[in-house]
Amino acid sequence: MLFDRYQMIYEWRGARPDRIDQLRREFDIPDQAERELTHIHRVGDEADLVRFIQQLRTDELRGGAVSAQGQGSWLTPCPVRRWGNKSATQWQQMPAQAKCLPVLRRRGLIDFGQTTAILTRTNLLADSLYNNLRVKKTQAQHYCCRWIGSENNPDEAIRDHLWRLRQVGDTLDLRAWVGQLLDGLIPKQFLGDVSFEIEFACEGGDLLKRRRRPNLQAVRQVLAPWWDMVDLGNYSAFARALRMIPDLGELLLAGNGFLDPDALYYVKELAKAVETYGDSAHGQDWDDFCNHLEDRLVRSAFLRLRSSPRGLYILTVHQSKGREFDHVIIPWLSGRGEPCRNRAGRVFSLSYDYDKFEDRRLLYVALTRARRRVTIIYPEEDPSPFIAEWQLGSPQG
Repeated sequence: MLFDRYQMIYEWRGARPDRIDQLRREFDIPDQAERELTHIHRVGDEADLVRFIQQLRTDELRGGAVSAQGQGSWLTPCPVRRWGNKSATQWQQMPAQAKCLPVLRRRGLIDFGQTTAILTRTNLLADSLYNNLRVKKTQAQHYCCRWIGSENNPDEAIRDHLWRLRQVGDTLDLRAWVGQLLDGLIPKQFLGDVSFEIEFACEGGDLLKRRRRPNLQAVRQVLAPWWDMVDLGNYSAFARALRMIPDLGELLLAGNGFLDPDALYYVKELAKAVETYGDSAHGQDWDDFCNHLEDRLVRSAFLRLRSSPRGLYILTVHQSKGREFDHVIIPWLSGRGEPCRNRAGRVFSLSYDYDKFEDRRLLYVALTRARRRVTIIYPEEDPSPFIAEWQLGSPQG
């Protein structure tokens, strides 16, 4: 049995240290049989981070007794100060993502030759950061990032979309399905009142007929000459439509943002799967066709998971368990916490509570996802108690 009592962050699922003692009693494992692993792999050669983490473990992650300094070459504290002519009240009312975005956009903070993770406490902040970082509103650098969120995983989204393909009953349904795929690929800011699911469910002559925006007319010009060929029995035309999705997405963005790289990967894999089915001796059974696509998607997802492409990842700390990155960014370690939305839709703040051992372990997990370095962003006027208690930085930075 391998375990780390300091990373048992799923207490609500029964992950508690006493479970280990129960197992030892159940299997009659003597105390002398226990072995402790002393090498901390994730932090590489950064000796000061190793010492800091080991000291935290010695003191049961309680900052009051920590004597090791949490500062060094591995840590970059980034206190955010009120800027412009905003009053204290206006500044306090600004959402957390608006305050930390300028720091995240700083050129040089993210090295795309490495793997970098922005680890949030909540899905709401992860969603907001992803949708803002993937859109270029100025000439400043924008980031090609991946959001590995439970509600926005491209693998799961494409898999759900394939399930809907089984419900397609005619040619217009199929064209609407292609449009829905494009809807999911484009950042919401660029769609406006346009639904490609609706626009594509028509004959070629009526495609985007009432739309006057230049980029939508450009889509019409690209698709109209052959769009009528997309039907249930024409696999080559269907594959061509899927191959066109990335080009149409880039055309719609016009350089003002980027398409999710993981979603693009799966769209291209779907196009290849349709082509291989059309070139084979398969029959015309629709369920057989959908099964073929799902089998290929499972294989593609497995190969994708085995690879570790460099770049920026956005995910919650819970979703980061078992992963490691060269650089970890904790985007908002404040006393008030991060924005969170409950099931009823109400937005409230959720912070790391220093008095809860579960929360201390959660922040510990975030820190130990890093191989080389950690950057912590926090409001100067409202730092989390962890900043002082774990000596993770100072208002002077």
